[in-house]
Amino acid sequence: MLEVLEHVPNPTQTLQEIKRVLKPNAKYFLAVPQEKSLITLQGILIKLFNFYPSNQTAGHLHFWTQKELEILLQQNRFKIISKNYSQHYLWQIIGMTYMLLLLLTKKQTQELSQHVSQNKSFLSALIQYCIKLLILATNLESILLKKSPHGLDIQLVCQPQK
Repeated sequence: MLEVLEHVPNPTQTLQEIKRVLKPNAKYFLAVPQEKSLITLQGILIKLFNFYPSNQTAGHLHFWTQKELEILLQQNRFKIISKNYSQHYLWQIIGMTYMLLLLLTKKQTQELSQHVSQNKSFLSALIQYCIKLLILATNLESILLKKSPHGLDIQLVCQPQK
């Protein structure tokens, strides 16, 4: 489940349903932002200013630290087999800038993307090219730093316990 658990009203109920439908010895892959962690830009904004930008721009209902997410999984009897991290420093700066742009323009992600892609100006073409370069750079950063816990996203491989 990629980037879903933070959007569901009841994560415990969702995890219990996942556990119920998984086949014996199956593994569960989970990717979730650790937005409350003070090692992330969003965590700092939440702690210092009680400001939740991804709540307003991405519809997140839940915000976790790595420890809180691990406790949630343990309470629902999932064993964590492995951990990786993504969306490190460059990604966080770009993402925070993008969220602030959305808030300032009062647009949703889809509206802003459509505006840039439908506009045929040189500036829009340049923006699209820069976006592709930034995506390449942030993906490279995530590959190089996948074991560094300073990423916004944590990816876990879990297995249900009886």
